[in-house]
Amino acid sequence: MGMYFLVLDRVTWAPILPLKISFFTWCLLRNFLPLDVNIQHRGVALGSRCFCCYGVKESIDHLFVIGVVATQVWRHFQGCLQLLEGIG
Repeated sequence: MGMYFLVLDRVTWAPILPLKISFFTWCLLRNFLPLDVNIQHRGVALGSRCFCCYGVKESIDHLFVIGVVATQVWRHFQGCLQLLEGIG
């Protein structure tokens, strides 16, 4: 996994990217975003609901990959970029 992060770090911290994008990507890839599931894991009791669909727990997978809104976003870019079928 160390080599995986070394390669991703090279792309994440590329000089052409704005620092805020690099920092967000770095946090996303390491699951350091302050999402409900991560906050609960650190011992804080709070109810968790996705702010987009109000249905399931707010997690990285749901918000960026499998959630209703995430799926719509991926399908939009899939169409725009003519990506391979199978996303979402």
